[in-house]
Amino acid sequence: MDGLLLEDMGRGNSHHPVVHMTDNDLSGESECHFREVTVRGGDPGRPIFNRGGSSRSDRVTEKGVAYYLHDHYGPGRDAKLVALPTERAEQTRPDRGREEAPMIGEDVIVAEAGDVAFPELLEPVDDEPPATAILETGQDGEEWMVRGVSHDNGEIVKVLVNGAEADLSRTTAGVVDWEIRLEGGGAVVAVAVDDAGNEELTPHRVRLVAEASEEEKAEEGFVPLFPEDGIPKGWTVSHWADVSEPAPEGAVWTVKDGILHGSPSRGTWLVSENEFADFELRFEFKLGPTGNSGCGLRFPAKGDPAFDGLELQMADFRYNTKAQPSELTGGFYRAVAPKKDTYFPEEWNEYRIILHGSKARVWLNNQRIHDLDLDEFDETVKRHDGSDAPALKDRPRKGRIGFQELSRGAERVMIRGARIKVMED
Repeated sequence: MDGLLLEDMGRGNSHHPVVHMTDNDLSGESECHFREVTVRGGDPGRPIFNRGGSSRSDRVTEKGVAYYLHDHYGPGRDAKLVALPTERAEQTRPDRGREEAPMIGEDVIVAEAGDVAFPELLEPVDDEPPATAILETGQDGEEWMVRGVSHDNGEIVKVLVNGAEADLSRTTAGVVDWEIRLEGGGAVVAVAVDDAGNEELTPHRVRLVAEASEEEKAEEGFVPLFPEDGIPKGWTVSHWADVSEPAPEGAVWTVKDGILHGSPSRGTWLVSENEFADFELRFEFKLGPTGNSGCGLRFPAKGDPAFDGLELQMADFRYNTKAQPSELTGGFYRAVAPKKDTYFPEEWNEYRIILHGSKARVWLNNQRIHDLDLDEFDETVKRHDGSDAPALKDRPRKGRIGFQELSRGAERVMIRGARIKVMED
């Protein structure tokens, strides 16, 4: 040790020295060197160098550790100190050397050793890397605010987050608070660098998960009805007036590039094999100038969906210029007309349909056109043959869903983005 200042050492336990010497040199080559040892503040009341003040144990090595006080007797005149073994410390010891209290205690022998080379001091090397912790993340529009803390035994000079320098906001005793704004989500990697050039070996990594947008939340739980191109799986094609009857020969509905195309043969229903009770159904549809289609809801495996279940109409007014409002797009066929006409001819239109018990709500192009309680509709409607069909309050509350193709001309109904979310009981 090069330079040791001891002040006010008179306090504390007088039985214990300042430097506890050991008399066991396990390697046989151990040395301790002190230079520029200064005592201030009067008599310390105890020795500076001595064996420990508690119980003593016998030496287990041949010799003790040598302690050197450089320039103790003057320039180039060093003192060599060795702790006595227990058995010798308990004797009168005429050979113990000079008494030099209070610097040297009674259980130590001391002698002048000449000019002993002071060992070369070690140059401390800071090779300890910093450590970083990401403490807080928060989404602010399209950006993320990321905050954290880094620590080092030296000084933090920078913190890199995804390769960009963070703002260092506060430094206290090797601890740095930092923050940074990032665009987008995904992985975040934070690493600190100290003034010795040490870079963190184990960066802190987190993954940012953006809160779902309102649009994304609205899509949660939906299942696509036609996820693959080709002939739809889980669906059958049947006759338009009675779904228990076979469709015209060669009638096929197909999905191409994610769009469902109505059958080339006019007069068919595409019918689901599954039944549904309470659900939300969304899809877009497009009709030709004389297009006529419909969305069948909760209909049975036999009969006409328009009268034995529910049919939400999809029909251009040019298909039948004498049609009633309930027979055109937005109407529950021949039963309830829409509140308003929001249909766009020969363009993509979007339906949102919610059926829950007796409640029926429908939006067309984001405009609500129905908010019904089916239990309130007790009037019968006429079938195509003039006979009475059940009132809406008596229609099934569970059944199949489907899409109709009854267009005239070459253009067939097209449907895309069809998806359904079943509501739990």
